Amino acid sequence: MLDKGTKFFVTWTPHYINGEENFHGQSVSRKGTWDEKSKIGINKKTGKRYMTFWDRDRERYTTANSDIVSITFNIFQNGTKWKKTIGKI
Repeated sequence: MLDKGTKFFVTWTPHYINGEENFHGQSVSRKGTWDEKSKIGINKKTGKRYMTFWDRDRERYTTANSDIVSITFNIFQNGTKWKKTIGKI
């Protein structure tokens, strides 16, 4: 999906935050880096998609498991900064 080394900003609304149900629909945002262990897959039990990536805020791998994940990253072309947003995974 992304090239190795791509840095991005990701936002998702998880069902649970820190082990507690997310009753208020709170979103989580993280700075991430795509690497060789990063992946997008489908949970075999729930059938829902997930994305695992290196979390630069927490300095560990994080899995965003939600129906919709927003990913924003910058593309540099001829010295111009372009912003690209990917919606549903």
